[in-house]
Amino acid sequence: MLRWIYERHSFWGLPCYACGGSDGWHTLFCGWRSNSYIAVACCRKCGAEQFLKRYRRPVSDDGTCLAQWEYDVLCHLSRAGYAPSFLLPTVFRFAAATCALSMQYLRGETMDERMRRAVDRRDLDDCLRVSAMWLRGLHATPPLRDKTGNGPATMLLRLESDCGLLAGRNAVAARALLYMRSCLHRVSSLPVELVPLHGDFKASNLIWTEDGIYGVDIGMRFKNAGVMDAAQFIADVLLNRCSMKAIASEYDTAAVLGVFLEAYDDNSKHKWQITAWWLLYFLLSRWEEDRDGWKPSIIVDRAYVSAVAEVMAFCGRNGFAEAA
Repeated sequence: MLRWIYERHSFWGLPCYACGGSDGWHTLFCGWRSNSYIAVACCRKCGAEQFLKRYRRPVSDDGTCLAQWEYDVLCHLSRAGYAPSFLLPTVFRFAAATCALSMQYLRGETMDERMRRAVDRRDLDDCLRVSAMWLRGLHATPPLRDKTGNGPATMLLRLESDCGLLAGRNAVAARALLYMRSCLHRVSSLPVELVPLHGDFKASNLIWTEDGIYGVDIGMRFKNAGVMDAAQFIADVLLNRCSMKAIASEYDTAAVLGVFLEAYDDNSKHKWQITAWWLLYFLLSRWEEDRDGWKPSIIVDRAYVSAVAEVMAFCGRNGFAEAA
C-alpha cells in the first residue's frame, strides 16, 4: 500500500528533474522517518533516478515551508563552494503544495552503519575524523540567516524546566543538572566561534560514498557555537556505543572527544570543557524525549544513566568541576 501511494505523482507533486514528466515513479525503496516520508524512485517516463522527500508537517514554527528551506539551504551551500571533505547532494526541485523535494540519490552507507561495523578503534577513529572534517567544512560556509540562537544560560533554564520530573526520578540526571548550573559562568565566559549550525548533526546524517562524505538534513536556521553540533554528534555516538564493536567493551569519553575535536580544529582543555557541558545538555534533553517514545523506560534509563555518568566522571577526571 505504501509503495502504491508513493508511486503516484500526486503524492509528491514533483515533476522529474531530467525530463519534466509527471507520470509517476517506480520506487526502488520507500519508507518514513520521524518527520518525513522518503523514497528512492525512477521516473516512469525517462527512468532518471532521484531521492524524494516529503515533510510530514508543511511549515516550521516560523511559517517557512520546510521543503523550500531545505532546497534553499542546499542551493546556498552549493554556490558557496566547499572543500573535498565537505560534499552535498545536488538538489533538483521542490513543491510547496506538498512540502516535498527531490535531490540526488547517494549510493553508499550512513556513517552510523560504517561505525557499527568498524572492527577496531583505528577504523572508528577514521569515521570520527572524517565526520569532524565535514562539520568544519559546513561551519566555514557563510550563514543563510544572520540570526543567532540562544546562549548557554537560556538553554539551561529551558532544560531545567523540561527535565524537572526526570531529575526528581533519577539521581544521575539531578547531579548532571546541578553540575551544569555550577559550570554555567565558566562555560559562558569561554570564547566560542559562532557558525551556521547543522542542527541535527549525527552519524546517520552523513553518507559515506566512493566519492567522499556527503551531509544531509542540514538546518542552518541560525548561528551559534560550533561545538553544539560537535557535542550533538558525540552524544549520539555515546548512546549507540553498545552497537559499535570497536568501543562496545572498552569505552573512553576522552579518546572519542579528543579524536573528533583534533580533526575539527581545537583539542584544547577549554574546548573539552565546553563540549562536555553541551554533551550533558543533549543527553539530558534526549533522555526526556526518549522516555515518551516506544522503548520501555527501564531500557531508556539504563542507556542514558551510563552515558551521563561517564561524561560526569570525565569532567571530574579533568578537573572541570566537582562531579560528585
